[in-house]
Amino acid sequence: MKFIKIAGLCLASMLLVGMALAGTASAAVPALWLVCLEGTEKLPPTKYTTNQCTKAATGNAGKWQSLSLPLGRSDTVRVLAITLRLTDLKAGPLKEKSTVECGHPTEAWGLIENRETEKKVIGLLLLKKAEVASPKTECRIVSGPCEELEKIEGANLPWKAEISEEGGKFVSKIQPDGNGEPGWSVRCKTFLGSKTDTCVSRGPGTLEGISGENRVTSEVLLVLAEFLKLLKAKCSEGEAESGEVEGKIAILLAGPGANGLSLNTL
Repeated sequence: MKFIKIAGLCLASMLLVGMALAGTASAAVPALWLVCLEGTEKLPPTKYTTNQCTKAATGNAGKWQSLSLPLGRSDTVRVLAITLRLTDLKAGPLKEKSTVECGHPTEAWGLIENRETEKKVIGLLLLKKAEVASPKTECRIVSGPCEELEKIEGANLPWKAEISEEGGKFVSKIQPDGNGEPGWSVRCKTFLGSKTDTCVSRGPGTLEGISGENRVTSEVLLVLAEFLKLLKAKCSEGEAESGEVEGKIAILLAGPGANGLSLNTL
Protein backbone atom coordinates (compact mmCIF):
# COMPACT_ATOMS: atom_id res chain seq x y z
CA MET A 1 0.00 0.00 0.00
CA LYS A 2 2.62 2.44 -0.91
CA PHE A 3 4.32 3.74 -3.74
CA ILE A 4 7.73 2.84 -4.46
CA LYS A 5 10.36 5.38 -4.53
CA ILE A 6 13.77 4.02 -4.02
CA ALA A 7 16.27 6.76 -4.11
CA GLY A 8 18.99 4.45 -3.34
CA LEU A 9 22.66 4.04 -3.31
CA CYS A 10 23.43 7.69 -2.85
CA LEU A 11 27.07 8.28 -3.71
CA ALA A 12 28.33 10.19 -0.72
CA SER A 13 29.85 13.56 -1.46
CA MET A 14 29.72 13.00 -5.19
CA LEU A 15 30.87 16.08 -7.10
CA LEU A 16 29.82 15.59 -10.70
CA VAL A 17 32.00 17.28 -13.25
CA GLY A 18 30.68 16.97 -16.80
CA MET A 19 33.06 15.51 -19.32
CA ALA A 20 32.68 14.56 -22.97
CA LEU A 21 35.00 11.70 -23.86
CA ALA A 22 35.42 10.22 -27.29
CA GLY A 23 37.39 6.99 -27.05
CA THR A 24 38.78 4.95 -29.90
CA ALA A 25 36.87 1.76 -30.63
CA SER A 26 38.88 -1.25 -31.69
CA ALA A 27 36.00 -3.22 -33.25
CA ALA A 28 35.39 -3.09 -36.99
CA VAL A 29 32.01 -1.52 -36.23
CA PRO A 30 32.12 1.34 -33.67
CA ALA A 31 31.07 0.03 -30.24
CA LEU A 32 29.37 1.80 -27.34
CA TRP A 33 31.05 0.60 -24.13
CA LEU A 34 34.64 1.78 -23.60
CA VAL A 35 36.99 0.64 -20.85
CA CYS A 36 40.33 2.09 -19.79
CA LEU A 37 43.00 -0.58 -20.41
CA GLU A 38 46.77 -0.76 -20.55
CA GLY A 39 47.93 -0.13 -24.09
CA THR A 40 50.10 -2.27 -26.33
CA GLU A 41 52.38 -1.55 -29.24
CA LYS A 42 49.64 -2.75 -31.61
CA LEU A 43 47.08 -0.28 -30.23
CA PRO A 44 48.29 3.32 -30.62
CA PRO A 45 45.33 5.57 -29.68
CA THR A 46 45.69 8.50 -27.27
CA LYS A 47 47.38 7.41 -24.05
CA TYR A 48 46.44 8.49 -20.53
CA THR A 49 48.27 8.82 -17.23
CA THR A 50 45.90 6.75 -15.03
CA ASN A 51 43.53 3.80 -15.30
CA GLN A 52 40.58 6.23 -15.49
CA CYS A 53 41.63 7.63 -18.91
CA THR A 54 40.75 11.19 -17.95
CA LYS A 55 44.10 12.98 -18.35
CA ALA A 56 46.05 12.69 -21.58
CA ALA A 57 49.75 11.97 -21.17
CA THR A 58 52.48 13.98 -22.89
CA GLY A 59 54.80 12.18 -25.25
CA ASN A 60 55.08 8.48 -24.45
CA ALA A 61 54.63 8.87 -20.70
CA GLY A 62 51.16 7.25 -20.53
CA LYS A 63 50.27 3.58 -20.78
CA TRP A 64 46.47 3.64 -20.47
CA GLN A 65 44.06 3.75 -23.42
CA SER A 66 40.29 4.03 -23.83
CA LEU A 67 39.30 0.97 -25.86
CA SER A 68 36.02 -0.67 -26.81
CA LEU A 69 34.94 -3.69 -24.79
CA PRO A 70 35.56 -6.62 -27.19
CA LEU A 71 32.50 -8.25 -28.75
CA GLY A 72 31.56 -11.42 -26.90
CA ARG A 73 33.11 -10.29 -23.62
CA SER A 74 31.10 -9.19 -20.57
CA ASP A 75 32.31 -7.09 -17.64
CA THR A 76 30.68 -6.76 -14.22
CA VAL A 77 29.46 -3.31 -13.17
CA ARG A 78 28.17 -1.75 -9.97
CA VAL A 79 24.96 0.24 -10.25
CA LEU A 80 24.68 3.00 -7.66
CA ALA A 81 21.55 5.10 -7.32
CA ILE A 82 22.43 8.73 -6.66
CA THR A 83 18.82 9.91 -6.56
CA LEU A 84 16.05 7.44 -7.30
CA ARG A 85 12.39 8.14 -6.69
CA LEU A 86 9.53 5.67 -7.12
CA THR A 87 5.92 6.74 -6.62
CA ASP A 88 2.43 5.29 -6.68
CA LEU A 89 0.05 8.19 -7.31
CA LYS A 90 -3.04 6.29 -6.17
CA ALA A 91 -2.02 3.73 -3.58
CA GLY A 92 -4.27 1.80 -1.22
CA PRO A 93 -7.99 2.10 -0.48
CA LEU A 94 -7.77 5.90 -0.18
CA LYS A 95 -6.00 6.19 -3.58
CA GLU A 96 -3.38 8.51 -2.11
CA LYS A 97 0.09 9.43 -3.32
CA SER A 98 2.74 7.21 -1.76
CA THR A 99 6.47 7.89 -2.09
CA VAL A 100 9.56 6.31 -0.54
CA GLU A 101 13.19 7.49 -0.73
CA CYS A 102 16.36 5.51 -0.01
CA GLY A 103 19.85 6.65 0.79
CA HIS A 104 22.28 3.85 0.00
CA PRO A 105 21.09 0.47 -1.30
CA THR A 106 24.25 -1.60 -1.68
CA GLU A 107 23.15 -4.70 -3.61
CA ALA A 108 22.92 -3.60 -7.23
CA TRP A 109 25.04 -5.04 -10.04
CA GLY A 110 24.89 -6.25 -13.59
CA LEU A 111 26.82 -7.05 -16.76
CA ILE A 112 27.75 -4.92 -19.76
CA GLU A 113 28.71 -5.97 -23.26
CA ASN A 114 28.88 -4.67 -26.82
CA ARG A 115 26.50 -6.64 -29.02
CA GLU A 116 26.53 -6.59 -32.81
CA THR A 117 23.23 -6.19 -34.67
CA GLU A 118 22.59 -6.21 -38.44
CA LYS A 119 23.56 -2.55 -38.87
CA LYS A 120 25.55 -1.52 -35.80
CA VAL A 121 26.95 -2.41 -32.40
CA ILE A 122 24.82 -1.50 -29.39
CA GLY A 123 25.76 -1.27 -25.74
CA LEU A 124 23.91 -3.75 -23.52
CA LEU A 125 23.38 -3.45 -19.76
CA LEU A 126 21.91 -6.51 -18.05
CA LEU A 127 20.87 -5.68 -14.47
CA LYS A 128 20.99 -8.83 -12.34
CA LYS A 129 20.24 -7.52 -8.85
CA ALA A 130 18.80 -4.35 -7.33
CA GLU A 131 17.89 -4.40 -3.64
CA VAL A 132 18.11 -2.01 -0.70
CA ALA A 133 20.26 -3.63 1.96
CA SER A 134 18.51 -2.03 4.95
CA PRO A 135 15.26 -0.15 4.14
CA LYS A 136 14.67 0.77 7.80
CA THR A 137 17.89 2.74 8.06
CA GLU A 138 18.61 3.74 4.46
CA CYS A 139 15.14 4.87 3.37
CA ARG A 140 12.48 7.32 4.41
CA ILE A 141 8.74 7.55 3.86
CA VAL A 142 7.87 10.80 2.12
CA SER A 143 4.11 10.31 1.90
CA GLY A 144 1.43 7.65 1.91
CA PRO A 145 0.18 4.88 4.21
CA CYS A 146 3.52 3.16 4.95
CA GLU A 147 4.47 3.18 8.62
CA GLU A 148 7.68 1.10 8.44
CA LEU A 149 9.61 -0.06 5.40
CA GLU A 150 10.45 -3.76 5.20
CA LYS A 151 11.81 -4.50 1.71
CA ILE A 152 12.58 -2.58 -1.50
CA GLU A 153 13.86 -4.34 -4.61
CA GLY A 154 13.70 -4.52 -8.38
CA ALA A 155 10.78 -6.61 -9.67
CA ASN A 156 11.12 -9.35 -12.28
CA LEU A 157 14.87 -9.15 -12.65
CA PRO A 158 16.99 -9.40 -14.73
CA TRP A 159 16.29 -6.28 -16.83
CA LYS A 160 18.12 -5.24 -19.95
CA ALA A 161 18.82 -1.90 -21.56
CA GLU A 162 20.02 -1.70 -25.16
CA ILE A 163 21.88 1.61 -25.37
CA SER A 164 22.27 3.50 -28.62
CA GLU A 165 23.48 6.97 -29.58
CA GLU A 166 21.10 9.48 -31.11
CA GLY A 167 22.41 12.93 -31.99
CA GLY A 168 25.27 12.78 -29.52
CA LYS A 169 23.02 11.52 -26.69
CA PHE A 170 22.84 8.00 -25.27
CA VAL A 171 19.31 6.65 -24.88
CA SER A 172 17.68 3.36 -23.97
CA LYS A 173 14.58 1.73 -22.50
CA ILE A 174 14.45 -0.71 -19.61
CA GLN A 175 13.15 -3.97 -21.07
CA PRO A 176 12.19 -7.39 -19.68
CA ASP A 177 14.65 -10.25 -20.06
CA GLY A 178 12.41 -13.28 -19.85
CA ASN A 179 11.09 -12.96 -16.31
CA GLY A 180 8.18 -10.52 -16.55
CA GLU A 181 7.86 -6.76 -16.97
CA PRO A 182 10.51 -4.64 -15.19
CA GLY A 183 9.60 -2.48 -12.21
CA TRP A 184 10.02 -1.96 -8.46
CA SER A 185 8.50 -3.61 -5.43
CA VAL A 186 8.10 -2.11 -1.94
CA ARG A 187 6.85 -3.91 1.16
CA CYS A 188 5.93 -1.99 4.30
CA LYS A 189 3.84 -2.13 7.44
CA THR A 190 0.55 -0.22 7.39
CA PHE A 191 -2.41 0.06 9.75
CA LEU A 192 -3.91 -2.83 7.75
CA GLY A 193 -0.82 -5.02 8.15
CA SER A 194 2.12 -5.75 5.86
CA LYS A 195 1.44 -4.70 2.25
CA THR A 196 3.48 -4.97 -0.96
CA ASP A 197 3.12 -2.53 -3.83
CA THR A 198 4.71 -3.56 -7.12
CA CYS A 199 4.76 -1.16 -10.07
CA VAL A 200 5.80 -2.59 -13.44
CA SER A 201 5.80 -1.66 -17.10
CA ARG A 202 2.54 -2.28 -18.94
CA GLY A 203 4.35 -3.95 -21.84
CA PRO A 204 5.83 -2.95 -25.24
CA GLY A 205 5.38 0.72 -25.95
CA THR A 206 5.18 1.62 -22.26
CA LEU A 207 8.79 0.96 -21.20
CA GLU A 208 10.58 3.47 -18.99
CA GLY A 209 13.28 5.40 -20.83
CA ILE A 210 16.74 6.35 -19.61
CA SER A 211 19.45 8.68 -20.91
CA GLY A 212 23.19 8.44 -20.30
CA GLU A 213 26.32 10.56 -20.28
CA ASN A 214 29.97 10.21 -19.33
CA ARG A 215 30.97 11.81 -16.04
CA VAL A 216 33.98 12.08 -13.77
CA THR A 217 33.39 12.18 -10.02
CA SER A 218 36.05 11.87 -7.33
CA GLU A 219 38.47 11.15 -10.21
CA VAL A 220 36.43 8.09 -11.28
CA LEU A 221 35.20 7.87 -14.87
CA LEU A 222 31.68 6.43 -15.01
CA VAL A 223 28.38 6.58 -16.88
CA LEU A 224 25.59 8.62 -15.30
CA ALA A 225 22.10 7.49 -16.35
CA GLU A 226 18.83 9.31 -15.67
CA PHE A 227 15.28 7.95 -15.66
CA LEU A 228 13.20 10.06 -18.02
CA LYS A 229 9.87 9.65 -16.19
CA LEU A 230 8.11 9.39 -19.54
CA LEU A 231 5.50 6.73 -18.85
CA LYS A 232 3.31 5.57 -15.97
CA ALA A 233 3.64 2.03 -14.58
CA LYS A 234 0.94 -0.40 -13.48
CA CYS A 235 0.83 -0.73 -9.68
CA SER A 236 -0.66 -3.58 -7.66
CA GLU A 237 -1.88 -1.19 -4.94
CA GLY A 238 -2.66 1.66 -7.30
CA GLU A 239 -3.98 1.73 -10.84
CA ALA A 240 -2.93 0.89 -14.41
CA GLU A 241 -1.08 4.19 -14.84
CA SER A 242 -0.16 5.36 -11.34
CA GLY A 243 3.52 4.40 -10.99
CA GLU A 244 6.44 6.77 -11.58
CA VAL A 245 10.20 6.35 -11.39
CA GLU A 246 12.72 9.18 -11.54
CA GLY A 247 16.29 9.84 -10.52
CA LYS A 248 19.89 9.15 -11.51
CA ILE A 249 22.14 6.11 -11.27
CA ALA A 250 25.89 5.70 -11.70
CA ILE A 251 27.31 2.75 -13.65
CA LEU A 252 30.95 1.88 -12.98
CA LEU A 253 33.19 -1.14 -13.28
CA ALA A 254 33.19 -3.42 -10.24
CA GLY A 255 36.16 -4.38 -8.11
CA PRO A 256 38.83 -2.50 -6.13
CA GLY A 257 40.72 0.04 -8.20
CA ALA A 258 38.28 -0.45 -11.05
CA ASN A 259 39.25 1.08 -14.37
CA GLY A 260 37.35 3.90 -16.05
CA LEU A 261 34.13 3.16 -17.92
CA SER A 262 32.47 5.35 -20.57
CA LEU A 263 30.25 5.34 -23.63
CA ASN A 264 31.64 5.99 -27.10
CA THR A 265 30.48 9.03 -29.04
CA LEU A 266 30.23 7.53 -32.53
